[in-house]
Amino acid sequence: MTRSSAFDVFISYAHSDEQYAKLLYRELQNRGFNCWFDRDELDTGQWRMHIAEALRSAKCYVVILTPDALDSSWIQFELGAAIQRSMVDRDTLIIPILLKNTTSRVIPHLLYAAQPIAASDMRLSEVEGQVAHRLTTFLSARENSTQ
Repeated sequence: MTRSSAFDVFISYAHSDEQYAKLLYRELQNRGFNCWFDRDELDTGQWRMHIAEALRSAKCYVVILTPDALDSSWIQFELGAAIQRSMVDRDTLIIPILLKNTTSRVIPHLLYAAQPIAASDMRLSEVEGQVAHRLTTFLSARENSTQ
């Protein structure tokens, strides 16, 4: 069971990149973003249902792309869900983070417009700052459009 039915951010990552993802998650949580992170949100039982619900309810998707992530069927599933949602609901943000020398040449073409963050040579604080800025701008505009 997840602790909340709606999240600001769904964080998608390969488990080999869990340490980086968890640090990013903590920094975004500290800035006040309600983030879905599988290690904190999943209970035993119907975990597939919980992931699907989190994918449906998230407003933004942060996808950490590395060679392992690009080879992961789960990341492909989560990324596909995020891309599909963004095509149906323009009020959705995807932020790809490229790590471990992953280049934009190897990511799905539909992510080019998302302006991936080439983070292989960046400190986590720089990446987190860029992600937080995009999230704040997007969520503020989204909130203003519904008022």
